[in-house]
Amino acid sequence: MFGTRKSRQSACLVAIVNWTTPAHSKIMIDKIPQITAFLKKHYTPGTIEKHSLKETSSGLLSILFDVFPMDCIDTDDLYNILSAQGYEPQKAKVDEFYWCLLEND
Repeated sequence: MFGTRKSRQSACLVAIVNWTTPAHSKIMIDKIPQITAFLKKHYTPGTIEKHSLKETSSGLLSILFDVFPMDCIDTDDLYNILSAQGYEPQKAKVDEFYWCLLEND
């Protein structure tokens, strides 16, 4: 009638975990659309030779986290956001890649 003993135990365990897990760790607000709009509004793709901002992924994330909540995106999200807007990582040296952005007027 109420399922197996094992399924009832699993349901209880899930309820306990949900009850004891802090709310902020369960709720992740998707900031990707806002970050995409922000970058699109303020920057266009640049090159190693012509850029207003030249940063590694971690450097660019640090800048974005001054505006948006810390850790709201990761390097994979950043790559996807920038690639969708036509950015390509620029190779400066053998093992150094940068995102080059031109500030919009």
